[in-house]
Amino acid sequence: PAYKIPPEKNVVLIDSINPFNWILSALKIRKEKPDLLIYKYWKPFFAPCFFVISFLMKFFTKTKVLFICDNVIPHEKRFGDILLTKILFTTADYFLVQSKTVENDLKLFNKKINRIFCPLIHYIISLVIKLTNLKPASSLIKIII
Repeated sequence: PAYKIPPEKNVVLIDSINPFNWILSALKIRKEKPDLLIYKYWKPFFAPCFFVISFLMKFFTKTKVLFICDNVIPHEKRFGDILLTKILFTTADYFLVQSKTVENDLKLFNKKINRIFCPLIHYIISLVIKLTNLKPASSLIKIII
């Protein structure tokens, strides 16, 4: 069964280029007391934003962090991509990857990370919540960046 989010709770929260917004977003997310913070990761551009929010959440709460990774190493490489990704992944508790290639890329960063290979991502968030008994932040499940 899908989790239905009431329209008034489906908010645009994060401005990926405004560091002040990252702190405010972390404070708003903290008020929801989520067990699990879920990010869709495909580009190191978002690493600073995701890192600040994740770091603050882990510092002030017991919230776990899950990254759903489309790419770990971007196709269009830029200076700093590897460093940003490596720093960001220090805040992660879990990873979901959608291909063996991405899983192998992820292993380059840390061989002991918790990861699941799952090519069928459509129902995976419900599966993770069910398997871990974690409650998502109901008003912040859909964050558009």
